[in-house]
Amino acid sequence: MCTENESEKITKAVEIISYYGGIDAGHHKQWVIDQVLKVLLGDDTYSKWLMAYCNGEDGPDTYEWDTGIAPFISMDSKPPLSLVLGGKNGSRKMGMHGMRRQKCSVPHRNIL
Repeated sequence: MCTENESEKITKAVEIISYYGGIDAGHHKQWVIDQVLKVLLGDDTYSKWLMAYCNGEDGPDTYEWDTGIAPFISMDSKPPLSLVLGGKNGSRKMGMHGMRRQKCSVPHRNIL
């Protein structure tokens, strides 16, 4: 069973994935992965994880982590999570391969 804090982190991670995960382009998907890691790990643990990830046989900068590029959509305009997850009246428009299509006309905001 999750603690309330863990439950909040999971909910926030699902919101990020649900709202931004279907946007085309690998650099936007990489941003989603990075944001989810930050939410789930927290700032201190994320920093430690990042140092461990980059560390390798050639020292602390053996590998690089790509933080991606934030899409130009605001979380302020996101639908309620219950609609995103298919709750009451939860149908949503789907594009090719089941991905939601988003218009990228609103300047992005770093959500963390």
